[in-house]
Amino acid sequence: MGLQNLEFDFEIGPNSGAGGQAVDFGEECDLSGRFQYWNGASGERYIHTVYSLVDLPELPRINYLLVHRDERGRCAPLRIGRTTDSCRTANLAEIRYRAARLGANEVHIHMIADTSRDRALVECDLRAGQFRALSAERAGKRLFHPDHSDHQASRKPFISDFNRK
Repeated sequence: MGLQNLEFDFEIGPNSGAGGQAVDFGEECDLSGRFQYWNGASGERYIHTVYSLVDLPELPRINYLLVHRDERGRCAPLRIGRTTDSCRTANLAEIRYRAARLGANEVHIHMIADTSRDRALVECDLRAGQFRALSAERAGKRLFHPDHSDHQASRKPFISDFNRK
């Protein structure tokens, strides 16, 4: 897989984070909430930049995870995918739409895969590595309600729920 040359003002070492855990850069550098590693089934660790849905910029073709972070800071991956459109605003709209449907409040993006083939491989590896968490997804249903994030059984209906037959 081809990698882009990236320059960082900090060091990323082998113990700088685990899959699904925030990277710890220490107190001097306030980037600990900005980056997160996710593990693929192959054992490869993929670093992602963390964005809220509001702060998400227009995006080129990239890999992403739609994530729900609860009030305790725990992350639950809701969807793993990749953007395919050459139009950055179309990619942004697609991600925000999917995130809203699933109840995600963060988007974790991985921009290191250069080619479409590489992005497809990263997507497959991450999906296989996070299969257990993703298998809880119910097709077309929101997993989290803002008032009841840990209580699916007591979930309040959304307006879109009434539009379904």
